[in-house]
Amino acid sequence: MTSGISASAQRFLLDIKRLQDRGDRAQGQISSNKRVETASDDPVNLGTLMSLKSQLAKSVQARSNLGRFQSEVDMAETSLRQAVSLLDTAVTLASQGASTDSTADRSVLANQVRGLMTQMVSIANTNVEGRYIFSGGSDQKAAYAVNLSSTNGVDQTAQFIPGRQVQDALGNSLSTGLTADTIFNASGSDGVFKALNDLRLALEQDSATDTQAAAAALDTASTYLNQQLAHYGDLQNQITTATNSAAKLELSWKTAISGIEDTDLAAAALEVTENKTAREAAYSAESGRPRTSLFDYLK
Repeated sequence: MTSGISASAQRFLLDIKRLQDRGDRAQGQISSNKRVETASDDPVNLGTLMSLKSQLAKSVQARSNLGRFQSEVDMAETSLRQAVSLLDTAVTLASQGASTDSTADRSVLANQVRGLMTQMVSIANTNVEGRYIFSGGSDQKAAYAVNLSSTNGVDQTAQFIPGRQVQDALGNSLSTGLTADTIFNASGSDGVFKALNDLRLALEQDSATDTQAAAAALDTASTYLNQQLAHYGDLQNQITTATNSAAKLELSWKTAISGIEDTDLAAAALEVTENKTAREAAYSAESGRPRTSLFDYLK
């Protein structure tokens, strides 16, 4: 069975279809402003395009993680400033209690120190969006609970393990937040809780000498706590740098993606016009072509 269309007519129709497809593709690129929407649109640059999009997606996720981490770090920094202020208050109380000339009632001062210890435990148990930020990897558990019968005046209620790592847009890990045992050093001889509890005991025992010793330990604890506070200041700077760097990288990647993917509107419009002209010329040429049939040869 043979087709009723001649070979030359078939070629003409195929040429017209190719021109129509090219015109439709150029028109579609103008409408969507996308030159590359499928792999076949630009197979040469496909690998580069996919790599750029992957890098961009990772950076966007990293910046989101950095944002959440920054909320925790900012709260940690604020909390530790409050902790430093509490120790300053404790130093003032110790100074009052250590003076042999003081008329202050040491039992009243001891009650105030107990209140400071409760507040310090609350700081150690700071929670942000359901996470105890000083509990490290055990962030679903509070770090400490007040227990005045223990050596340090507190009980550890979380098993401290390192917290999760946070990465920048290039996959480099930032410093992690500190755990409460590092910050407050509850098991150490010069830890924050130990110093507060020793002051409380000295005041309760109405001992000026022991209160003086506790005051010296508080000074040491305060210096240590300020060092931990400085860590969070450094972390804030790291996060700011990483966030700004990610934003710059994303802009450069978006620009590169746009250069590959987006339509060159002027070139696409020119192709639509040239394509239309070529089709009109093809139709004109085809209509003007001499037609012959079997009857012409029989004349």
